[in-house]
Amino acid sequence: MINEIRSVMSTSNWTAALRMAEQQYPHPYLVDPFAELLCSEGDLAEIGGQPGAPLSSVVLRGRLGDEVVWRAVGRGVRQVVILGAGSDTRAYRLAMPEAASVTCFEVDLPGQVPARDVVLRAHGARPAMRQTVVEADLCAPGWPDALRAAGRDPDRATVWLLEGLLYYLPPERCDALLDTLSGLSAPGSVIALDVARTSFFEAPESRDYLDFLTARRSPYLTGIADAHGWLAGFGWKADAYQCDQLDLCELIPPPPARLLTCRHIWFATGIR
Repeated sequence: MINEIRSVMSTSNWTAALRMAEQQYPHPYLVDPFAELLCSEGDLAEIGGQPGAPLSSVVLRGRLGDEVVWRAVGRGVRQVVILGAGSDTRAYRLAMPEAASVTCFEVDLPGQVPARDVVLRAHGARPAMRQTVVEADLCAPGWPDALRAAGRDPDRATVWLLEGLLYYLPPERCDALLDTLSGLSAPGSVIALDVARTSFFEAPESRDYLDFLTARRSPYLTGIADAHGWLAGFGWKADAYQCDQLDLCELIPPPPARLLTCRHIWFATGIR
């Protein structure tokens, strides 16, 4: 478990580093003023130096998730659940007018989210939403009970965010996770996720990155051939896009060309 927690924390640091790097552009596609507090230049050098890594997916999924939350809250949804929250900073940075009435449940392995909060609060950051930390293993059967005990109302609509998570779970666990959260989702719930396409594991340009992840004991385990059909099979009215199709997604502005580099990744949303 200790090695697992350390691997999760390091990948979490990578995502913060990539969000930090996005802030250098005059018009960042994703704005995260807290990212630089949660990583180091060493984290950026480590992940940025890996050939074949789908680096821009972090920024693209972040912007998509932001827009999904904004729109759902705008139409009255007041529960947000982030599975595998890690270095996510939405509870702090999405200061929408309704934020004080929104509860953000952040689910991750023990110690992950509290470690992030210590850093952010030491620099004066305070959550805009009502933040609830849920320490649970998403591969264990008890996480829905922990979420319920933390106050999530199963009869009210929920925003579910699964970013950078499904890559690291075996296919049967991905199916079980989607089946469980779908059963927990009242009408009006929405979901946003990213996941590798099956082609990621077959592409020659991915080989070095896959070997790197395996060597550090955090391998990619799941690829989905048809993310639209996969989500629809669990009862979601779904949309799914590959990187070069994101200009067709009405939820987000067309991404700049510099971000359209992460082949073999799905970006998907759904509504109940």
